[in-house]
Amino acid sequence: EGAEGAEGAGGLGPGDWETVREMLDAVRREDDRSDEPPDCFCCKLTFEVFRDPVVAPSGHSYERVAVMEHLRKVGKFDPVTRGPLVESDLRPNHSLRNAAHEWLNTHAWAFADIINPNQELAEFTGPP
Repeated sequence: EGAEGAEGAGGLGPGDWETVREMLDAVRREDDRSDEPPDCFCCKLTFEVFRDPVVAPSGHSYERVAVMEHLRKVGKFDPVTRGPLVESDLRPNHSLRNAAHEWLNTHAWAFADIINPNQELAEFTGPP
């Protein structure tokens, strides 16, 4: 009844897991690994593709979570220029976010730091 209960409640039933695996396999096959992310799409602190970039008065952009941690743990200064920097100085960088996300649309492998795309689905979700 556990599997039926989950299926009835809007969850995935046992037959649905194979479909999910097939979809993930199809996405993985189409993933373009032909090039590395452009440097302009990568945070200088995390070296990962931007997901939520903010720009400092210096003109340098950082991943929001990373620069906020820097300000809390390291000090109230710009990580590159070493000039004074506080949270209220940071502004969302919408153009950079949109460009980086567009690149990620065809380079899903760059999300590997969130979910390993080669990891078996059952390792992080699904029925026992």
